[in-house]
Amino acid sequence: MLKYILCPDAFLHRRNDQWMLSNPRSRTHVSLDKDALESLTSFSSGASESDWTSSFQKTSGQDCTQDFYGADSLHGDHSGVSKNKGTSKQGGDLFQLLVKRWLIVKEDLKAYDASLAPLESSLDRSHLGTFHQRVGQYLTIEKRLRENERWRWWQDQKFLNNGKEIKPGPYKYVQEAFINDYFSKKNIKGLKVLDFGCGNGFYSAKLADFGADVVGMDTSGDLIEIAKGNYKNKAQFIHLKNEEEANDFLKKSSRQFDMIFMQDVFLLLFEQVSGGAIKGLDQLLKLFHEALKPMGKLYTMEPNCVFFLAGRYGDPQNPYAIVTEYRNQVFNIVPPLTRVIEKMGQAGFGLVEYLHPENRSADGADAVYNNKFCIWDFMCFVALGKNNEN
Repeated sequence: MLKYILCPDAFLHRRNDQWMLSNPRSRTHVSLDKDALESLTSFSSGASESDWTSSFQKTSGQDCTQDFYGADSLHGDHSGVSKNKGTSKQGGDLFQLLVKRWLIVKEDLKAYDASLAPLESSLDRSHLGTFHQRVGQYLTIEKRLRENERWRWWQDQKFLNNGKEIKPGPYKYVQEAFINDYFSKKNIKGLKVLDFGCGNGFYSAKLADFGADVVGMDTSGDLIEIAKGNYKNKAQFIHLKNEEEANDFLKKSSRQFDMIFMQDVFLLLFEQVSGGAIKGLDQLLKLFHEALKPMGKLYTMEPNCVFFLAGRYGDPQNPYAIVTEYRNQVFNIVPPLTRVIEKMGQAGFGLVEYLHPENRSADGADAVYNNKFCIWDFMCFVALGKNNEN
């Protein structure tokens, strides 16, 4: 007899005054009434499909899984809990829902273990995939965006007014607020700054407002055009089409910059959408080193590798996080700090500052979570091993 058991990774918790069965690995959730909870307890050692179905006849459950999370902000709630519940189900329909959401699984676990693999195509709905794969699937199927238009989704989920203003939320109250505070206290007036991966030029202009002489570069021609349209009087913007052109630019910029600035760029260098680091990552980091003046600094603000995609659970005013991976990454695409420091050290950089920015807004569940768990790392590296020759 084929037995189905409660998934070993599933757990019960209270959220907004209701019981919910969740799987933090698959990021799936179903709310259950007390009768359904009793059925789970009764069949703790497993049961057949017919027994599960029979036990759910007078119970109720609702799907609370968000098929894609992160559509509005990559730094939102990544537990995958939907704000909108599905229709109430019972009996066989409830059983099938729990099976679909990997909350009840076949006893041998083969199908469940296989589900945690990368996507096999953009139409694949049976595997977890990486976060980048899930984003690509969402943009291709749900948003129906072609490859050369995906920059627009990135900009619109973060910016207002065609790139001139940050949307309310963590991007504004954590990232922008921190950068404003940090660089307002630094004397960067007159410094030559490279904003590598500048996007629409928002932060290039901000650094220029603090007195820096800024060059912003990006591989997206569309974003560079927006940057020029918005901030052409504040910074110089250069479109470099690919990795080779970026390398050539850096080679020609030997010892020209006092500072290199990046925000939300390292995760794309270390783990591309297609999977794996760019082929010339080591060379690129060494070119960063060569482009800086002696003891020049590289500043980067990157998503924290642990909490960037951690699921939020518990009461919104007293949340806790569940992290399902760190070294052996399956879903996450942010490199562990040890890997970043190792690569930077090999390229001649030393880490001299490491900060966890806080949420500067006093209201809302985001502020509570952001101040309990860091979501960005701010790092300053110094280019070591250079003499003071001009």
